Formats: sequence, structure tokens, C-alpha cells
Amino acid sequence: MDNILGRRIKFLREDKKLSQLDFAKIINVGNTTLSQYENGQRTPSDGIKQKIADYFGVSIDYLLGRENSFSNPKNKDITETYHKVDISNLTEEDVEYIEAMINGIKERRKNIKGKNKDI
Repeated sequence: MDNILGRRIKFLREDKKLSQLDFAKIINVGNTTLSQYENGQRTPSDGIKQKIADYFGVSIDYLLGRENSFSNPKNKDITETYHKVDISNLTEEDVEYIEAMINGIKERRKNIKGKNKDI
């Protein structure tokens, strides 16, 4: 099974630096239930999918893998990136690789800023 829904929920949660416990509380499910969503062992109800999409400012089509770009500008950082890069012919794995690179760059910049505070 592909589990694109679970991978996207996990990506969005981690991008916002939320623990599973914190995000589970936000969407009003148990931590174990959220873990099962992310692992593909369980599928969220339509209502929970809507809560997740609304919280992260993405479409349900994005969560389900029907589109590869965020359609809602609430999630500005990543949305702007996708508007600048044509990802229409990329595989899901390519998009995940790009997302991981973006997160790595953000983390590196955050670490550099933290080190420069002491100088």
C-alpha cells in the first residue's frame, strides 16, 4: 500500500515541529490513532481529514495525493516554493526528496542563526 496520506500527514506535522501527541490533541484523536494514520494502519474519517487539511492550510486532494502542490496559501513557506518549481512531472518520491531538502536547509539556517547569536 502506498500510504501517501500518512506520509503527508507526518510531513506536515514535522514541518510545523509538532509531536504526535501535540497534533493528536489538536485534531482530537489519540496519539496511537495518529500514529496509525501516519503508518497507514488506519484511515482517518472524512471529518478528521478535513481538520488536518484546515489546520495545515492544504487541500484534501493534496493529503490524498491527487495533487502535488498545496492549494491554500495559509501554509506560505512551502506554498511559495511549489509555485516557483514545476513539479507536475515528478514522482511522489521526487517531491518527498525535495521536501526533505527544503526542511534540511531550514534546519541548517536555524542552526547557523543560533550559533551567530553568541558572536
